[in-house]
Amino acid sequence: MKDIASITRDKKTKAATLHLKKDIPWKIWPGKNTAHQASSPALSGEKSGSYSLPVDPMTHACFTLQTPEEILTLAEHHLPMAGGYNIRDLGGYRGAGGKRIAWGTFFRADDMAHLSDEDIAYLGSIPITTVFDFRTHKEVEAAPDRLPASVKNVVHRPLAPGNVAPSEIQHGKFGAYDDTDAFMRVVYRELVNDTGINATYREFFRLIQNKNDLPILFHCTAGKDRTGMAAAFLLFALGVDRDTIIRDYMDSNTYLAGKYTLLTKDNPQLAVLYSVKPDYLLTGIDTMEKAHGTVENYLARVLDADIDAIRSQYLY
Repeated sequence: MKDIASITRDKKTKAATLHLKKDIPWKIWPGKNTAHQASSPALSGEKSGSYSLPVDPMTHACFTLQTPEEILTLAEHHLPMAGGYNIRDLGGYRGAGGKRIAWGTFFRADDMAHLSDEDIAYLGSIPITTVFDFRTHKEVEAAPDRLPASVKNVVHRPLAPGNVAPSEIQHGKFGAYDDTDAFMRVVYRELVNDTGINATYREFFRLIQNKNDLPILFHCTAGKDRTGMAAAFLLFALGVDRDTIIRDYMDSNTYLAGKYTLLTKDNPQLAVLYSVKPDYLLTGIDTMEKAHGTVENYLARVLDADIDAIRSQYLY
């Protein structure tokens, strides 16, 4: 079922806008679960359209939307980062039992090296507490994170699936692989099967199962493969349906548009490194299902994910 409303923020001004898709009476309050309060709503109306929300643009916030059909907690999926492209909140998706993932808890991202001071302050207002960095040592040295003071825990666990140097790819070579798609399918099988990579994702799940380490932001350089697999693992653990998980994965193509334009213009063979296809993620899913029957079995057996505890803690 499609949601009747969403919130976006301008990446520079960070001003918040409510988008209503249906003509229906509505009221909205700042905060979670606030529709029961006697105070007047921040805004109300009866028509579809886009409405500016009167809130501090530099502070992250959730909102409660009330209609005759339902009461929704809302925030922006795509965070308003002037210096970032693919930074997203996984909240709001429907999970097991029709419940929704808590907003402001799990964030996926690309590199954090070019965030503005305002971006950093905004992330601090969430407040991001743990950062899990999947980048290699060379990637970190080339683009060190800029992080808010709210971050108390930084975990760096390098992942480098595929074992093909970027210099080879730049010259149109993919090691022993026939083409870019074959190479990426190998990458996604490794993200599922490699024992060292399994250990990293197990640590990721240990962190997310401890509320004291949250909110957590996990990222790599583009935020699409190593991070995309982590996000898919987490969404499956929370009971999100496969189509929604694939759509979330594919959103990287939308949000990364423009980030690598100059690089890929002169080196079109590098485009594979900065985009995603459904087949890549489906290769990983198929690998898990062939070996374990279901993705949930894989998560429990290989990554030590406590599915019941995760759903109990983070679905509402």
